[in-house]
Amino acid sequence: MTPNLKFDAEALKRLSEATTPQDFLRLALESRQQQGGKALSYSALSKKAGFSSRNFSRDVILGKKRLTLESAKKFARALALDANLGKLLFLLVEREAAEEPKEFAELERRRASLAKRLAGRAGAAAGGKIVYAIEHATKVYSALGTQESGANLEEILRRTGLPAKTAEEALGRLRKEGFVVGRDGRFFACDAHLFFDSMGGDSAFKSLFLRSLLAIQRRGQNSFGDKKLLFFQSNFSLSESRMEEFSEQLNQLLLEFVDTAENPQGDKVATLACGFIT
Repeated sequence: MTPNLKFDAEALKRLSEATTPQDFLRLALESRQQQGGKALSYSALSKKAGFSSRNFSRDVILGKKRLTLESAKKFARALALDANLGKLLFLLVEREAAEEPKEFAELERRRASLAKRLAGRAGAAAGGKIVYAIEHATKVYSALGTQESGANLEEILRRTGLPAKTAEEALGRLRKEGFVVGRDGRFFACDAHLFFDSMGGDSAFKSLFLRSLLAIQRRGQNSFGDKKLLFFQSNFSLSESRMEEFSEQLNQLLLEFVDTAENPQGDKVATLACGFIT
């Protein structure tokens, strides 16, 4: 499998604005052509994706041939799209094939939400490493409600279960870094989502991830039998050569679950941390 190469901020912005799967693939191919030392032709992309016809990529991008979800997955691997960009492409494909207005509307809602997150990721501030270091910052940010309504301190405390002093300290740091604004006793997120992975680097995310695992461990010790909570563990045999492919698939499933379950006006902030290792 091709190793994932990160798209730059401008490419992410263009990809997040794509309104059809054909436009998305064209933009992704152009970005990869600019990144690589040699041009990635239509025929080379078709071969890399495993299509029998060398013209398939060109025909799809020009709208001459229909793009199925299975073909989109092959394109995603060939273009080394990460889980979020792959999911955006798949949503564009599914939306294009939707026959019922209700199904189309739901797919469009999910596409727009993910596109907005990707656009925010493209413009992410360099202060993300500092945000990672702030205890409970991501939890407090998740409790801020919608960008229009915001949340007061009482609502934040109820959703996070944090002590007032802890939440106030996190809010203060988030405001200082420009991620949150305060107005008339309410606090508002500057963006609907923060893509911390693009703002702090691997070491910063590692710290946040390990803190989340410790929180899950403590909760498991005290509330393991709580039917509202999930503690899942499994060991099974697989083909190690496909680990990267499986990791991407699992990542996409988790992102889809979060996108479906998320309710900015909900009454509790949940933590989901997952490891998939050999």
